[in-house]
Amino acid sequence: MDCSIKKPKTHRYPSLKGTDPKFRRNHRHALHGTMRALVRLTNSSQIETDMAS
Repeated sequence: MDCSIKKPKTHRYPSLKGTDPKFRRNHRHALHGTMRALVRLTNSSQIETDMAS
């Protein structure tokens, strides 16, 4: 058994509690735009691969 001192677990999305409210509001909209761009990019790449084959 390993009884050494462990590092605290790092979470995937750290809490934004205590951050600037204006930053949090803008961050939400920025993430939404990023997701839309990624969806558009994956859809266009699928269309290109379908045409190539």
